[in-house]
Amino acid sequence: MKKNSLEVDQKNNPFINVLFGAVIAISMIHILAIIASLILLPISRLVAVSILLISLGVSAVVVTILSQRSPKLSIGTKTNFMFTSILVIAICLIYLFLCFLAIISPDLSWDGNAYHIPPIAMWAQEKAIHWIETPYMEPLMNGYPKGGELTAFIWVIALGNSVLNTFNLLILPLGILGIASITRSFGAKIPTALFAGLCYMLIPVNLNQMTTTYVDAAFASSAIAMIAIWLYIIQKKPNSYLLALTYGAAIGLAISIKSTGVALGGLSIVILLIFILFDIYAGKRSPKFTPYIVREKLFLLLSIILGALLVGGYWYIRNLIYTGSPLYPVGLIAFGKVIFPGLSVSEAIHAIGNTPEKIRAFPDSLKVLFAWLQDISNWPTSIR
Repeated sequence: MKKNSLEVDQKNNPFINVLFGAVIAISMIHILAIIASLILLPISRLVAVSILLISLGVSAVVVTILSQRSPKLSIGTKTNFMFTSILVIAICLIYLFLCFLAIISPDLSWDGNAYHIPPIAMWAQEKAIHWIETPYMEPLMNGYPKGGELTAFIWVIALGNSVLNTFNLLILPLGILGIASITRSFGAKIPTALFAGLCYMLIPVNLNQMTTTYVDAAFASSAIAMIAIWLYIIQKKPNSYLLALTYGAAIGLAISIKSTGVALGGLSIVILLIFILFDIYAGKRSPKFTPYIVREKLFLLLSIILGALLVGGYWYIRNLIYTGSPLYPVGLIAFGKVIFPGLSVSEAIHAIGNTPEKIRAFPDSLKVLFAWLQDISNWPTSIR
């Protein structure tokens, strides 16, 4: 009997466990750095290196536990093995070349020099992640989540200023592994899945941002990792609190880098909840159904939320305490009532000034399409 795509994922997806490890490693960097700052432990080089080593250790333990029930990896034919080996080598070589470029290249981006690098420098002066008292672009110094900058901060303190622009490369593997895992889960062969991951790596905007402190590529990679783990859970329906926490951590990484991760993560949880409710409804017809099953599903859902809050919740709680809005400098108005004080999204992103004049009159849906196509009328210049 021919195996369907879901069975392929369950039996032989070599990327998902590595993705678990990468998510946990970066998540632990966030958690430990925030804890150190909250308990007023100065983040010296020794502390930063310790954070990195502990994060790798926890990651290894989690991967070992989650992979215990995984079947033995089988790449298949010698041809598949050859293509897989070639692709792995290609990815590693391109990755190392990008690391080299990031180390020798200064960040020439406006955003990086204006408000991504300054918080890292100010944290480094105080050896802690803290609320920055400054007249210089204060809403951008403190507002919005700063998970990307946190990763760069620990990386720089541990290894020196020369690695500042490489922090995107720490998070890029989440996207490569996530794309490969998603592709594999729908039945693609391992070399094909790896090739898809390589294609993600070579997207022009990714290559462009790998030598800067922009956080858009980092957010995309964390969002892809979240979707890959979400899909894995939807397919396998495992009853594992550790896996639920890992999925929550992936959501936490996304929301810690950009606030738009809240919408994406929230939507994934809502869809997962719908699947859980359907499972419970279908399970009630089984004689083996017990109230314990409902409680277990509820605790799994709470574990996901806990993981997200542990990794990404700090920024929103801090901003709520300091400014009254977890989305600072953005606020929230619902049904004409101010829920959180602050700017509208349009004001915060300077929508009018940042929108090309020729599309300002377009409906929002067409503006999105125009931006996604990167001004198709000017291809290929606009996509370089």
